Amino acid sequence: MSGPRNDVTPMAEGTPLVFDGEEFRLSPQMVVRHKRPAQQSLGFMQLARLAAGLGVLVFVGYYARSVLAGIAVLVLLVVPVILGTVKPLSAWMVAKLLPGVMREVSIATRKVRAELLKSPRGRVLDVGAGTGEYWRYMDPTSTVVAVEPNPYLRDTLLHKAAKAPCTILVRTGFIGDLLPDEAATFDLVILGNVLCEVPSQDAILAQVDALLKPGGRVFFCEHVAYPRGSWRRILQRAIAPWWVRVSDGCHCDRDSLDAIKRQRGWDVMPNTTYELSGGLPWIGRFEIGLAVKRP
Repeated sequence: MSGPRNDVTPMAEGTPLVFDGEEFRLSPQMVVRHKRPAQQSLGFMQLARLAAGLGVLVFVGYYARSVLAGIAVLVLLVVPVILGTVKPLSAWMVAKLLPGVMREVSIATRKVRAELLKSPRGRVLDVGAGTGEYWRYMDPTSTVVAVEPNPYLRDTLLHKAAKAPCTILVRTGFIGDLLPDEAATFDLVILGNVLCEVPSQDAILAQVDALLKPGGRVFFCEHVAYPRGSWRRILQRAIAPWWVRVSDGCHCDRDSLDAIKRQRGWDVMPNTTYELSGGLPWIGRFEIGLAVKRP
């Protein structure tokens, strides 16, 4: 059985990309499609469950079908209301599901991440650290300050920090709590699926800018909206009000790359586009790249 693999299709040929004085072996505007064996893919499992569900509907009577339909509607309508109202329950559920999801994304984007993070700088801020997936790329001399607003992920982070290749400081609170005491003290800021959840992208990016040293870098890996006019973009818009409630505040239809490019004083490298096949179609597109704060 073959394992997970990356299919990398360059959309533009050329010499290695030079950004911020460093050479990267990435062609501008790449599409990276991660494919998993069919028997392991989320898409396969979804189809199997759908087929099983259709089979049940065919062989049961009208009354039973009505009950099942009522249960389905109840789940789709009531669960989002409960999760959107009872925030601790929503955060707990995300903490239970997040490690598996992040592991898949990490496997699929490992080559791209390793290339972009091959020169981690001394003091690193991991914003929304989640499950600490980026720590494997850190140099032993680096010190990582990790902030994660979901309290149910703290034990996971502390456990992983004890095994990390560098010094990890897991802080309570979030990025705004580091200001003004730690302004202009970080060489690198990591944004891994953060901009989809914050109330204001511009506000959080302004805080990142304040925490960065002049010449400091931002690494971003953010799931984003699909191109305008595509069927997936339409699906994202339609499902967003429901998804934001069941996912502890995740907005699946944001143009996060545009927000990064709007940040004054930053240079943004030509990004890479990553698409996860076999998963949920409204959170399958990622933008990955670097930005630098001009001195």
